[in-house]
Amino acid sequence: MVLNKKKNYLQPGQSITVPLHKPHHFFNDGKEPIICLIKFTPGHDGFVKGIAIGYGLAADGKTNSKGIPKSLTHLALLITLTDTKPVGAMGVLFPIFKWLAARAKRNGTEQVLLDKYYYETEN
Repeated sequence: MVLNKKKNYLQPGQSITVPLHKPHHFFNDGKEPIICLIKFTPGHDGFVKGIAIGYGLAADGKTNSKGIPKSLTHLALLITLTDTKPVGAMGVLFPIFKWLAARAKRNGTEQVLLDKYYYETEN
């Protein structure tokens, strides 16, 4: 994980705490998949919904090889649901993402994705 512009390599069983509103991201330098457990305190329902939608889109071939949605509307929804604040060049686009996500909520796109990838898998 990169936190405060520093790469942190965690071993199995190790953890790291990300302070609220601190820029960070995950990465994998290796070829083997990595499994990590993310714990939000307090909980964050939107993040769980966003992750479910993201994995569903990936399973349906609607993301690129890095898991980024091919649809800008889907990307905007994931950014807003997960309360992600892009930084750098992507940060400049944040108002556009917020607008796209609001439009997707109004026109029912968000509900369709939640119904397909989140609520359908709850049982």
